Amino acid sequence: ELQTFPQVPYEYPFDIERRINEALKAADKDKTLESFEAFLQEVCRFSNDEIMLSLTQLALSSVELLSTSAERAASPPELSYKSVIGELGKCDDLDDVRERFDRLYGAVIEHVRLKKEMKNKDIVETLASYARTHYRDPNLTVERLAEVVSLSSNYVRIMFKNHTGQSLSAFIGELRFREAQRLLLDTEEHAGKIAGAVGLSGGKYFYAAFKK
Repeated sequence: ELQTFPQVPYEYPFDIERRINEALKAADKDKTLESFEAFLQEVCRFSNDEIMLSLTQLALSSVELLSTSAERAASPPELSYKSVIGELGKCDDLDDVRERFDRLYGAVIEHVRLKKEMKNKDIVETLASYARTHYRDPNLTVERLAEVVSLSSNYVRIMFKNHTGQSLSAFIGELRFREAQRLLLDTEEHAGKIAGAVGLSGGKYFYAAFKK
């Protein structure tokens, strides 16, 4: 028996489901479980059949966060529709329900984190590739690269540093100085002209920055 309060007319709490799924997308398990407790408080006022219907709908809505069938196919077995429904059918009391959803939400959050990590890796590779192609452009900056991937410059800085261990501005500078070094060694061009050729201003800045 899951019903613990005087029974009231059935009304599915879509607003709480939305809060739970937003917390899952943010990979915030504490907030997810907090909202799940609020969900239980709401649905436990219904009949047992309605409670199970609500829990099933909630669980499936969480699995739907794996937005494509390909993602669901590549996800762990516990995130399949069949497994979710089967696990809920084994619940005898609210402690069982909490345990099943705790495991479900842990698996969903891990998948969300992995998906985000892969997406960020692709963005970092795009930034690095664009920089390698355009480093000679004196207008190439972190802000310009952020526009290329339609993200804020601060977010791009943090993401790139987290993935590479190097700041994005340092990466751009390294590309420019390596090419400047090559040109200084392999050509007879004046240093000021070489600086311009790799997207840097000449004069004292170039000499000081290159030495550093």
